[in-house]
Amino acid sequence: MLGNLPVLYMVPSRLSFYYIFISSAVSSIITALIALRVRETVKGVSSIKVSTLMQG
Repeated sequence: MLGNLPVLYMVPSRLSFYYIFISSAVSSIITALIALRVRETVKGVSSIKVSTLMQG
């Protein structure tokens, strides 16, 4: 007992661990997709800059 509450009262349920795992997996996938999108955009911008330097 910790005060008036049992110690096991403070341990999260299995369902909360499941929700945490799912939300972290989804956020990791979204972050990876954003990183790939940014990389494609940067490649496009750098190729435009190189082509304009070649013309000038």
